[in-house]
Amino acid sequence: MRPPPGFYGSAGAGVATSAGETGLVLQSVLISDGGRSAIIDGEHVLVGGKIGGGRLINVSETQVVVQLGGARRTLKLYPGVDKRETAAVEGGRSRAKP
Repeated sequence: MRPPPGFYGSAGAGVATSAGETGLVLQSVLISDGGRSAIIDGEHVLVGGKIGGGRLINVSETQVVVQLGGARRTLKLYPGVDKRETAAVEGGRSRAKP
């Protein structure tokens, strides 16, 4: 599903990634026994397929890599979220993982 207009800020704005600002927005990743693909800017793209003047070269659970000219761009599903390990909760009390 495509997010509502304005979800990512002003119309046509890209999402900042670790590789810089791009005009492409990663909306979903699809991983199955049949292969890996992604929904980018509302288009279903298989690994190796073309998107936005580039080519999708890798799909993982939370991000994809697109080759645009001589540069690689990483598009993240949740660009503003840092994944961190938290303490385990056991019996209502938290305990640090070893």
